[in-house]
Amino acid sequence: MNKEEKKIILFLVWALVIYLAWYFLFEFWILPHTQIHHYFTLASTVPATGILNVLDILPVYWTIDPLKQNVIIHHMSNGMRVVNVGHGCNALTLMVLFSGFILALPGKLWQKAVFIPAGNFAIFILNIFRIVGLTWTWYFHGTWTDFNHKYLFTALMYAAILGFWIVWILWTRKTGPQKLRAVSEDKR
Repeated sequence: MNKEEKKIILFLVWALVIYLAWYFLFEFWILPHTQIHHYFTLASTVPATGILNVLDILPVYWTIDPLKQNVIIHHMSNGMRVVNVGHGCNALTLMVLFSGFILALPGKLWQKAVFIPAGNFAIFILNIFRIVGLTWTWYFHGTWTDFNHKYLFTALMYAAILGFWIVWILWTRKTGPQKLRAVSEDKR
């Protein structure tokens, strides 16, 4: 086994360890003892309804489903339920996925301490706009909602996370940006 294969296996093992640690920590300690899902769901939905209202896209308000603790977006004029934002739609899982891979990838600790919060903030903002898009789609083009929710917006979120990982890899490469630029100019 060569050096590169060892690096790949080490990365995969490290990613698996991080995932399992997070899973057990989250499922058996954080979730039962905190309201973190509820907080992230609310923190994503409130700004989304604000954007819809401020930009005069769709007059809406939000309420909390007392049984499931999901956040529901309603149409302002008739109270009709427009979108139900469940705990799986709050981007927390995506932020953990992003963070876990950054932790598993090589890089300096200070770079990770900067990049993980910045990437998670970007994912959080993207998720707010995903909720805005889904609400708009449901109200104005209802037949497209299921497709957009399951496929289009999911693909866009994962593509963004993949893009952040690529930025991370390029930022932390040992060759550095100046050498990469010089190499690409030499090829021209």
